[in-house]
Amino acid sequence: NPFPIPDPTHQEQDRRCSTKGTDVVLLKFLRAREFKVNEAFEMLKKTLLWRKENNIDSILEEDLGEDLAAAFFTNDVDREGHLISYNAYDFFENQELYAKAFGDEEKRKHFLRWRIQPLEKEVQKLQLKPGCVTSLLQISDLKNSPSASKKEFRVAMKQAVGILQDNYPELVARNIFINVPFWYYAFNALLFPFLTQRTRSTDDGSLERECNGDSLNRRRFLLCRGTQKPFFILFF
Repeated sequence: NPFPIPDPTHQEQDRRCSTKGTDVVLLKFLRAREFKVNEAFEMLKKTLLWRKENNIDSILEEDLGEDLAAAFFTNDVDREGHLISYNAYDFFENQELYAKAFGDEEKRKHFLRWRIQPLEKEVQKLQLKPGCVTSLLQISDLKNSPSASKKEFRVAMKQAVGILQDNYPELVARNIFINVPFWYYAFNALLFPFLTQRTRSTDDGSLERECNGDSLNRRRFLLCRGTQKPFFILFF
């Protein structure tokens, strides 16, 4: 018989693993809304609607081109087992590639869709089970990246942050920014109001003082901590 008879024991084990994976995902939504069940449920419903309207479940099957492959990629894991996701923004120093990614609204929509595709690939690689690593380490290299005066880039980055925050809660355990130019602080100040309270608050309320204070110009690095783990680490 070319089709083996399923083992009921294995079926039960697969069912339990599937249930545990669902529990892990639901817990991410609960944490993102500080365990306020109604708000977490609304967030989950909006995410499911967003996925349906944008055909996210089939995005891995789409050929979105290789033009931006060098800008965003996943490689290796850290010592805690997190997948490492790299963002290399100097890629957009090339004016032709910049125009191709951000030249008009349709191109920006394509860019965002292209940006979502590797996120979905990364989620596929995670083991969504209790006790396993269920989040990423994200490293963004801002050397020679487009400046904040580039409106198209600024708009696209704000949209990308919104998509990640609204639809992939607790996916990024840590964001590390390297080669940070001075203009980034102004850009970060623009993004700061759009980050959730969980992302930008600390137990003692020091995050806003750190991120908005004059100490930025005097420190070798800035560590902005979330309620459980560091969220931003900036090196300049």
